[in-house]
Amino acid sequence: MNFSMSRYTSIVIAMIGCLGLQGGVVPADDASNDSALSTRFVRGGGELQLEGPADRAKSNAVLKGFGRTWGNPITSENGHYLLTLPSPRIAVPFEVVLTDEPDSPIARIVVYPSVPMKWNEKYPLLVDRKAPRWLREWLRATQLPAEEVDLSVAPSELRADAYGAGLLLVGREASGPKLAELAKRQSLWNMNVIAFDAEWLQPLSLPLANTEQRSTSTVSPSTTTQFRADHGLESLGKWAPLSRLPRPASVSQWPGLANRRSWFSQNDASWVEEIAASDEAVVLTSNVDWSQHLGSEAADVLFHELLRSCAEKRLSGLPSSRYQVVIWPTERKNVSPVLRIALDADAETKRLPAVNVLDVRGSERSKTSLPLKRILEGEESWIVLGDDDAFSAATRTAFRERIAKPDSAPFIWLENDRLPDNVAAEIQLMQTLTEFGVSLPMKEPNAVTANAPVALSHPELLFPPSRR
Repeated sequence: MNFSMSRYTSIVIAMIGCLGLQGGVVPADDASNDSALSTRFVRGGGELQLEGPADRAKSNAVLKGFGRTWGNPITSENGHYLLTLPSPRIAVPFEVVLTDEPDSPIARIVVYPSVPMKWNEKYPLLVDRKAPRWLREWLRATQLPAEEVDLSVAPSELRADAYGAGLLLVGREASGPKLAELAKRQSLWNMNVIAFDAEWLQPLSLPLANTEQRSTSTVSPSTTTQFRADHGLESLGKWAPLSRLPRPASVSQWPGLANRRSWFSQNDASWVEEIAASDEAVVLTSNVDWSQHLGSEAADVLFHELLRSCAEKRLSGLPSSRYQVVIWPTERKNVSPVLRIALDADAETKRLPAVNVLDVRGSERSKTSLPLKRILEGEESWIVLGDDDAFSAATRTAFRERIAKPDSAPFIWLENDRLPDNVAAEIQLMQTLTEFGVSLPMKEPNAVTANAPVALSHPELLFPPSRR
């Protein structure tokens, strides 16, 4: 399902959570980088200044990669090491280690070739001076034509093409405390925006792995890793190097209610997700720690394609409704907040065809028989949530067979029985309803603390007493 194009510009938001540094003759780490093992992105053929551990100021350091040492040991000068970088033909990761502790690297360095990455300069690429340092360094190392800007200047001074395309990359400060606030600021910038390390992205448990759904998305040659590349990243196709991307250690997502869809996912982890913030604005969130992946061929190409796709087209807001939602069982009392928002949508949707949602999660059971015959006939659109004990082995097999039928009405089975108080499950349901063209007006989450459970904006629906 594609969001309809409109006259409005879009927002693209991304979260990426680590740090790097700059190119050319690269200075030492600044004090703001508190990563135990910093990653630096640089162009080959130059020099790099690296600050060593304060308690090992007299130790020599060496550059190691591909199982060998590159160059001679480097003597510390006032706690700093000046490294001479090789000139590789492809991006190459290295480690800097102390000669007396060769198994404990003090930094990771990715050295890029002198050939710049391609970019259509018709579309401006701007980066906030306060954006994460790893991002500014990666742009310099890959020689993408990114112009650093001061966002304290008048918004009209930012360059955009006649259609509001182009891309602005901002950091945590400019993204603000709430997604809605960034959406308001973006309307002044008149171009697509990606926000990195936004504070309104929250660490969540990974989405559900046990999911059945019909899809024409990409599946990699790997027998254990499945990929979906959609909505601007389709050009990656069945590109084999994607199968070598390691699964991210963690995922952070915006925990509110809205239309959303995944651009790129790996098994149950959505790397890139699009969120409709309003009728005017779309948000794109990149939910993984890219700084620990960039430097590999697959991650570099994927990240480059993400930036290029965001710069060359505008994304619009809420999708045009194509379906209304009908809940089964009809007497169900505890309705998830996502389905409640769908039910409360504009009354005009009542004239639209229905997507039927059979929700059998939790202990609440229907007093009437389940409409399994209607589901299996294939003439109506259905979403099945959960795996009821009443489903026989034959029914489960028939569900999977219907998924594979291209000529039947749309059918998706989110098989896992996780309850609606699981935020990852609700995000998955939002993505599914978006594919059907069901409008879900944006609702901000409640305030959360670092150690508190993430609560959506309708806690009385998300955490009903019977399910706590």
